[in-house]
Amino acid sequence: MPAAFPDNMPFASTLERQFDKYNYAANIRLMYQVNSRFNILTGTQIEYQHNAINGRGFILPDFTKFSDGIYALTLYTASTHTTWQGGIRYDYGSIRTTAYTDWYKSPTAESAPLSEWDYVERASAMYRQFNALSWSVGYRYTKDIVELKWNIGKSFRMPDAKELAANGVNYHQFSYEKGDASLQPEIAYQLDGTIGFETSKWGIQTTPFVNYFSNYIYLNPTANHDWLYGNGNQVFEYSQAAVLRYGTELDAHYQLFKSLSVAFAAEMVVARQLSGEKQGYSLPFSPPHSVVFNVQYQPEKWIFFTKPYIGFDWRLVATQTHIVPPEEITQGYNTFDIRGVS
Repeated sequence: MPAAFPDNMPFASTLERQFDKYNYAANIRLMYQVNSRFNILTGTQIEYQHNAINGRGFILPDFTKFSDGIYALTLYTASTHTTWQGGIRYDYGSIRTTAYTDWYKSPTAESAPLSEWDYVERASAMYRQFNALSWSVGYRYTKDIVELKWNIGKSFRMPDAKELAANGVNYHQFSYEKGDASLQPEIAYQLDGTIGFETSKWGIQTTPFVNYFSNYIYLNPTANHDWLYGNGNQVFEYSQAAVLRYGTELDAHYQLFKSLSVAFAAEMVVARQLSGEKQGYSLPFSPPHSVVFNVQYQPEKWIFFTKPYIGFDWRLVATQTHIVPPEEITQGYNTFDIRGVS
């Protein structure tokens, strides 16, 4: 940017970025009870957004977004222990962005002479439309101490404005982000479930899941660094690839005494890219495996405090070796927390 700010600019020289979002939404639902066991819910969700920018810096252009979804959900109670649920939904959406060109000249190459400076177009005008059909089927069984659930379905997500048109420095992440106007909507197929056992004294539950994305949208780290706008920040580009994700959460607790309990929680997520330039690698910023051990003491009364408690958490986080070049391995760590209320 020039050292001397022009007097004829429509914004203050101290205004780096400003975003104004106007959001309008409408939801219409209709419930129909066929009988005591069978219910049907239908409806539509409509949303319109208008986003305006201002200031001397840039990361996103002005854009408008429209989305409309029409759906139907059914709930069938087969018995006192089992229920079935199903749903179908059709979505349509569109995004329109306006063109944006820097208000100051920049060099066209890293070492370009003054004669080769020009106004850089950061975003071009664009209009994209998306639509898809989604569905899901689920089952739940509960009896005595047992709870079993599973769900299978197909989901849809249209790319948002930053994924399509970003081209600037993200000051929160110290990165330079670039969108891709050719991105296709994200389609996923998922299977997840719950297996749990619960009594008045103890409980254990696991929630495994598996997702397949035919074209997962993610922020891809590159080996490039921005020399023009971001003071050398690493460049990240929004990309797509077929991705398989799977994992589980495990929770368990046990009441040792009336006022003393122990608990355990573990999380594991694994992802693999099945296509694209980084096929075989994980996804960027993937969380490492972790476990938490908890002890909590809660007497009915202590001195003049009623229902106080004190808890201890020990969290262990594994070293994350499933990285996407040029990411680096993140070393594992552990933390110890104490909390209480009197």
